[in-house]
Amino acid sequence: MTEISCEAIIKFVENGKIGVAVKQADACGSCAAQKLCHGEKEEKIIWINNPQEDYKVGEVVLISTDYKSCILPVVYGYILPLVLFLAVVFGLYAAEFDEIICGIFGIIILIPYYFGLSFVSRKIFSNNQFKITKKH
Repeated sequence: MTEISCEAIIKFVENGKIGVAVKQADACGSCAAQKLCHGEKEEKIIWINNPQEDYKVGEVVLISTDYKSCILPVVYGYILPLVLFLAVVFGLYAAEFDEIICGIFGIIILIPYYFGLSFVSRKIFSNNQFKITKKH
């Protein structure tokens, strides 16, 4: 299976866990619209459990994961909300509600969805396993 990998810098080492910082704008270097994206160039801390080697704060490492473990977050974060939104909009439109009302209720239904998802996201996405290797 193909893996996704990127460079990261170790920020924390504590009790069998490593916190690595990944810049979210790694793909922006060649993007023509990079000047239009404000606030996207921030660091994201990813926690990795039970590393096999000794690591030090400030060390540059490679972290990787496979595509299979990335499918569930995409489904819950993008696909299910889209299906829910479209079901509400087209359902209300079929019931002959005004188009504006259909759109408003389509957006309103997403508020409790994402609110609920924020509570269960740690359980759902805890199986996303990252591997860490030293960069040579």
